[in-house]
Amino acid sequence: MLIIYGTEDMIPRSLWEAVNTKQPTLQDLKIAKSVPRICFLSGLSGEEMMMFIDAFEETELEPAVFAAMVPNSADKPLQELIEEIMGDHEMLVSHESELLQNNQLPDWHEEWLDAQRSKLLWLLLPKC
Repeated sequence: MLIIYGTEDMIPRSLWEAVNTKQPTLQDLKIAKSVPRICFLSGLSGEEMMMFIDAFEETELEPAVFAAMVPNSADKPLQELIEEIMGDHEMLVSHESELLQNNQLPDWHEEWLDAQRSKLLWLLLPKC
């Protein structure tokens, strides 16, 4: 799996340009700290993405938000995609928190939350 680290100079560029950036040496990179941690996944099936996300959650890495790179999102500026994705993510987290506070989580809430998270990935597909 090829990993491309997000840098400040990528933010105004398109997602396609960002993921096709050559990064031969990690020592010289200035990783973007002004943006949230988002993993753009490309070339994976829906099932593979969910497996990756589940495996990521088991690591000791800092949490991240996940999104799929699709053809319609490839030409969008990274900053625009970051705003869209984080808006969707915050809406989901807010709704989940509201249900928890009101003690309204159904018995099957874990399955429901997984379905909502997976919908978030798929919501990004038609928008992009």
